Amino acid sequence: MLHLINGECTRDILIRTNIPGDKISVDDILMEGPLPDCLKDEAAWRKRAAWLQKRFGISETEYLQRAQEREQTLAQCSAVNEVTLWYENDVFCQINFLYILYRLAGLDLTRTQLYEVCPEEDRLGLLSAKRLEQLFEKRVEVSLEKLTLAREAWKAICGGVDDITKFLQEDFSAWPRLHTGLELYLEYQTHPQRLQTVVMNALNEGKSTLSEVLSVVNNSAATKNYGLGDLQLARLIMDWPEEIVIEGKADFDNYQQLSKSAGSWKLKWR
Repeated sequence: MLHLINGECTRDILIRTNIPGDKISVDDILMEGPLPDCLKDEAAWRKRAAWLQKRFGISETEYLQRAQEREQTLAQCSAVNEVTLWYENDVFCQINFLYILYRLAGLDLTRTQLYEVCPEEDRLGLLSAKRLEQLFEKRVEVSLEKLTLAREAWKAICGGVDDITKFLQEDFSAWPRLHTGLELYLEYQTHPQRLQTVVMNALNEGKSTLSEVLSVVNNSAATKNYGLGDLQLARLIMDWPEEIVIEGKADFDNYQQLSKSAGSWKLKWR
């Protein structure tokens, strides 16, 4: 039995449960950056890794190593009797698991039962071990129709805005929440005004640190389903023409160090 998990926070809780099986985080940040050729080969991953290092300070070497380890894990899924996917419905998580499903759709899974645990609203990494055990007991099988839809959706995402827009006309009955997720992903990529408004309102209401503003973003009905992290938000703010200054930030050259301090960065109008 194998569990493919949306991040280390969820994995840390899962390993404290009585749920059997190997537990591996397959986290990534696929809602950001280029996705050349559906990430089918090493050259595509290298192009992506170079972009992430420049954008967020994520080590190119470490990213490629993790990607290789994840690919090895996915390739072995056809030899496992049961695989359970643990993910959430926000855009950050959904795009990552679209890729996982895309890869699994290309395997011979005749000997593998594929299940998913995806709560409607709960954040897996914030739940108790007991609650995760309860969710596992209610896991549902991933249908062939859902796998097929995910495979085609991933191709559309990698194709860009026009391909996504066209794909949104397809039948999403096998995964209704994906339609909403793709609409939000498209909005995030092309129309940042909604997110900008939430950030500016937070500043006008007296929020002053990046963590405070991020909390508003991730609890606002307009933007909570993006599932953004602090460094994502900081980079977006730096790209905007609005006169917002981020004090205390360092150059984006070391993701691990930045992630430890980013929450305390001060935001203010210029």
